[in-house]
Amino acid sequence: MKATVSPEEPAYLHAFKSLNISSTFGGVYIGFDNPSMDNLAIAVRKKSDQNVWTDIYTNYTAAADGKFSVRGQESVPTEFGITVADRWGNTSETLDSLITPLFEQLCDKSKFAKMTLAGDTYLCHTWGNESNKNDMTYIWDGILQDVPCFQTKTDAKMPQHFTFDMGAEYKLSRFVLWTRSNNGNLFRTGHIRKFEVYGSVNYNPSGALFDGDGNLDPSWFKIGEYESFRPSGIVDPSNVVAATDEDKAVMQNGEEYLVGEEVPAARYIRIRTLETWGKTVYMHLGELSFFGQETGSSE
Repeated sequence: MKATVSPEEPAYLHAFKSLNISSTFGGVYIGFDNPSMDNLAIAVRKKSDQNVWTDIYTNYTAAADGKFSVRGQESVPTEFGITVADRWGNTSETLDSLITPLFEQLCDKSKFAKMTLAGDTYLCHTWGNESNKNDMTYIWDGILQDVPCFQTKTDAKMPQHFTFDMGAEYKLSRFVLWTRSNNGNLFRTGHIRKFEVYGSVNYNPSGALFDGDGNLDPSWFKIGEYESFRPSGIVDPSNVVAATDEDKAVMQNGEEYLVGEEVPAARYIRIRTLETWGKTVYMHLGELSFFGQETGSSE
């Protein structure tokens, strides 16, 4: 008895053939297909001016439809090489591409301005106000201390959102969020845990974010849904859980969140808090930084 065997293409080769690489802010963007969801290692390296190859990142994944970005690269023409390997060490050839990463800049905070649209929760907690260093404007003052900060009122409700004007249009790449920088508020109390970010270039003056049926107002688009995670891996939001050294590093470095490649440019930003670590009805922020590329002036 004879049997006809038609071996399928190995997953690592299928993924290699599906690779696509393009420039992104501060680096390169890589997409691939892995329909069998095999464990793969996708390695990225780059060539120096002295023609020396250096490994810069390896993405270990079993995603069926994967994508990732490698950032921290200069905005100059650079030769990048990508290989795909499976769990048994089988490795593809190298896909070489000459890519110029897009220039990334810190959005100019001197242009940021507080907004008070209908439906926004922009009033600060009763212990302070702008003169007492508790106001939205303090989240772009560059000062990482317990105060000044922005903390909403203790009789507010969740979900809640606030809005600000960046003063220019930006194609955003990422943002960094700092909570109130003391141990008593880190991954506790009003530290934002789950939230959404929306953008607009021509917002509805009514202040509406959703209509009566829960549909997003067409003048706004969703930039992304995000969740805060403790570096230590602790998930208990109880106030009695002490912060580790890894957790405390967040007070200095902030929490970084990425913006998808497909998200259009925005000038107006609306941050909608869904839940805090302490499940409070208020939220607090110490500082907020956005990065990207300016696409339109404030004129």
